[in-house]
Amino acid sequence: MRIFSILPCVVFALACASAVRVPKPEPVPGLHEPSPAGTPEWNAFITHVQDSLQTLDPAREAAAAVMRGNCRLLALQEFALVVPGYNQYWQKYRYGVYVLPDGGELLSSVESNFLQVAHRYAEGFNRYILEHSCRPRA
Repeated sequence: MRIFSILPCVVFALACASAVRVPKPEPVPGLHEPSPAGTPEWNAFITHVQDSLQTLDPAREAAAAVMRGNCRLLALQEFALVVPGYNQYWQKYRYGVYVLPDGGELLSSVESNFLQVAHRYAEGFNRYILEHSCRPRA
């Protein structure tokens, strides 16, 4: 009879011990967003990031991340957190995600253009990470 009172505690402990802890989403390192969104400073920042993403090769940047042992995917904050090229819940990706900047719910034309460019870049970056079996360094 005592086994039945202990069994739920053992099952709970095993479930907690076996859970994979996913790092919480973080902003892309080195990008310091001015606030608030919609200001001239914000638009200049978003335009600069967009220009950078358009000139960078996502596969080459992802390869460099893999070489450093950084397996995080890139995400965009739309109405929900979206990880282009990853067709599962981002919470199931064990290495975590970096979130590219966003302007909030009401997008200007500058932000709308940025999101299109950022989505294409993130999809190419994430595809490379996922296809090359990234393993983080200890």
